[in-house]
Amino acid sequence: MGLDPRRILAITFTNKAAREMRERIERLLGAASPRAASARTGFTGPGSLWISTFHSTCARLLRLHGGRVGLDPRFAIYDEADQLSLMKRLVSQQGWDETRWPPSGFLAAISRAKDELIGPEEYQARVGDFRQERTGRIYALYQQALRDCNAVDFDDLIFRTVVLLRDNGDILADLRDRFRHVLVDEYQDTNHAQYVFANLLASEHRNLCVVGDDDQSIYRWRGADIRNVLEFEEDYPDARIIRLEQNYRSTKTILKAANGIIAHNQKRKPKELWTRNPDGDPVVYYLASDGQKEAEFVTGEVLGGRRRHDLPLRSFAVLYRTHAQSRAFEDSFLRHGVPYQIIGGVRFYERKEIKDVLAYLRVVLNPADEVSLERALGVPKRNVGPKTLARLRELGQAESGPAGLLAAIRAAARGEVNSSGFGPKLLSELGRFVALIDDLAARLETMSVTEMVREVAERSGMLDALRREGTPETSSRMENIRELATVAADFARRSEDASLQAFLETAALLADIDVMRDEDDGVILMTAHNAKGLEFPYVFVVGLEQGLFPHSRSLDEPDGVEEERRLCYVAMTRAMRRLYLTHARERTLYGYSMPAEPSMFFVEIPENTLFVASPTASAVVASRHAGKDRDHGELATVRDPAPAAAGPTRPRESLGPAARASRLSPGDRVTHPEWGTGMVVGIQRVGGRGGQPGEVQLRVAFDEQGIKVIAATEVRRKH
Repeated sequence: MGLDPRRILAITFTNKAAREMRERIERLLGAASPRAASARTGFTGPGSLWISTFHSTCARLLRLHGGRVGLDPRFAIYDEADQLSLMKRLVSQQGWDETRWPPSGFLAAISRAKDELIGPEEYQARVGDFRQERTGRIYALYQQALRDCNAVDFDDLIFRTVVLLRDNGDILADLRDRFRHVLVDEYQDTNHAQYVFANLLASEHRNLCVVGDDDQSIYRWRGADIRNVLEFEEDYPDARIIRLEQNYRSTKTILKAANGIIAHNQKRKPKELWTRNPDGDPVVYYLASDGQKEAEFVTGEVLGGRRRHDLPLRSFAVLYRTHAQSRAFEDSFLRHGVPYQIIGGVRFYERKEIKDVLAYLRVVLNPADEVSLERALGVPKRNVGPKTLARLRELGQAESGPAGLLAAIRAAARGEVNSSGFGPKLLSELGRFVALIDDLAARLETMSVTEMVREVAERSGMLDALRREGTPETSSRMENIRELATVAADFARRSEDASLQAFLETAALLADIDVMRDEDDGVILMTAHNAKGLEFPYVFVVGLEQGLFPHSRSLDEPDGVEEERRLCYVAMTRAMRRLYLTHARERTLYGYSMPAEPSMFFVEIPENTLFVASPTASAVVASRHAGKDRDHGELATVRDPAPAAAGPTRPRESLGPAARASRLSPGDRVTHPEWGTGMVVGIQRVGGRGGQPGEVQLRVAFDEQGIKVIAATEVRRKH
């Protein structure tokens, strides 16, 4: 159409999606023939295309213009571990008890404030209680510490870019002129800050194209605002709405089941997915006696499906609501020799030895980064304890410039300051440390990242220390460090910008699914949240129990239940060929075994889409649908495909007090007729014998009466 690709800004939420978009566009524009493509469109290669995540886009803008908001272009991007380390130091300096004032709680409150574009000064002006007053104080200290370290956190990337554009009309005007078309993917997942950023760029030329599905808005807990997509027409009344209702992934039966659930949400735009795919298999519903039996059933279906259809194991995905549920499936897969990979566990770049190497590289690039400097000083061990570090900080305060701590270490190692209290061995080690950092910094422009990784690993003494330990664990750590060098080499081959800065930024902004490798064959284990945007031939949505999925935290508010329903819808629609829904009669979580009640979402599934894989499941479906209008026909009890579950259908069972108590989880608010309102802080079952489950007891911290141990039947959930 004659548009210059450099005038288009395309934003999505994961590096994986951005990479795939970029590759597709290059194929469409004829990247194999650059001369012809350039003549036709002005396309000059990937560098002319701005296709990336929100965070990568804003990081790129801050590298270019960050000086206007006090950022040096070499700023560091702190991940959650870095943020927590910094916040712990600040809380300790204030003399506050971490058990009463947890650093993670402060970080969560600060993140919410940044999502709403509320800075420290505005936050402090709004405080309404003592906790908010302390949060406001630590917020200001935290931001100052980030500035001192020439660092930003993830939320700052968006927040400070918005501030940059709001306060600098010339930069905003240039960007509006540059990006005549703004495209935003996954718009339902945007928070307020991202919404403002996109509208700042597009409000003048109004060439804004957003793609979003309100039925897949599942990140409210991290700031996503569903109103951004539901109220888009109010912001842009002249917008053209295009409904994309055809599904190319799932079978008709899977879509019918998922549509049956999501139709119960009130806050949504009316639509119903359809597909030209075949009807396919019915949705398999299985009820296990407990979590272990549920995992055994899934394992058996995986092994049988792989054998019958000759599929790789990565064709099977197990989706759960909470990370804690993975253990039973891991145990079962290990017992049966089934390889698996967990998405959302400890990422490669979050492993200790990898973060240790990266800490050195970050100090080389940004000497003011004290969080990374402290980490690098401790690897290998150099006997730099809290007292030594405090003494070095004192010396650093007397040094000029932002890199005071590193300058103090350099001065102490050279004998240029009063280093009393530092032994000769420590001074020698500090000297070698500074020499390594200074040498790498001097060769920053000529040395590849791969070479830097190798130099740090060898010259720091890190590999020698691991070799001396000689354990299987340290061998694995050494392999990971070598793999980091391989990763750096791959990055250099793939990226137009192979600088250390670009490499560290890429490592900081990778999401969990960005590091999922197709060549690694194994059953995929992940939370339903992490599965968004992915697809698998066979999907098991497990643990569908009231209080677990939907989660107990959501049950007290309609918006919470609607988000859980959307999450269930997302999980179900990951399936391409066959979908399994499972749950257990009894679930052990957090050390307690409790009776479990089927999820409320089962009653919303059209009955003629289900294949009941066990007689107990058939009874539950019948009881859950009792009294409901049978718009979709009667449920037929079918033969169990697993021989162990074959047998006559059990009669409908009524839910007793113990089953009703299964709705409760630690953290729930409850009411007692005599002692008033309190919070559940513990759950246990006592008195079980002769095959009887016994009584469920709760430890409840009452607001006025303190902690009491009572029967679960004595309280009711507070709504």
